[in-house]
Amino acid sequence: MEAIKDNVCVVDEHNDTRYGICKLLDAYGLSAHAHASAKELLEEDFTHSRTGVIVLDLEMSQKNGAEVIKNLRDKGCDIPVVLMTNEPKSPQAQWSSKHGAVLLKKPINGVDFMKSIGSILGTP
Repeated sequence: MEAIKDNVCVVDEHNDTRYGICKLLDAYGLSAHAHASAKELLEEDFTHSRTGVIVLDLEMSQKNGAEVIKNLRDKGCDIPVVLMTNEPKSPQAQWSSKHGAVLLKKPINGVDFMKSIGSILGTP
């Protein structure tokens, strides 16, 4: 029996953004955990995780979102990714989209964001 994947992992270097996204998810009854950096995320063991989707900022200082996605896939982590970006036409965003990430342009629209999360998690 497959484990329920109902948790959302939020990765953004900006405290206000992380907090706001986690509060939005909570308002919709979803649990979330957050990381302040790509390094923190990549140290997480997703083997027995309930994480059903990773919300990731493309523009981070240590590694961009595309690099993080590549690192996750190289580690065998196939959790779906929602990638937030100011530049959806950038090469990194386009690469990420071709490798399965859902792109959302900043500023994030809460309704569109929750539709993307719901679609991935299979919730209304």
